Amino acid sequence: MPESAIELYRRLHYQQAFGLDKWLKPLKEHSFRTKFVELSYAEGSALSKSEKNRTAEDLEILSKLAERLDRRIRKFPNGTFVVRFFNH
Repeated sequence: MPESAIELYRRLHYQQAFGLDKWLKPLKEHSFRTKFVELSYAEGSALSKSEKNRTAEDLEILSKLAERLDRRIRKFPNGTFVVRFFNH
């Protein structure tokens, strides 16, 4: 079996064992109010590129994403928020 397949399995197993969905509900009363913003494939792709490799289309996608995040952030008291990026 290729090492890359083993690594993919390890990552999947780790995510299933320790992912956000495993601890968020049990710790909800002891944590910050949490809201999620799902990213499209295009948004994730644009975010993952270095600035010098982003296209005009990537910049447009990121501009719209920033607007969407700003709308969500404004719903929090006093604009307090934490951003966490993760893969499923």
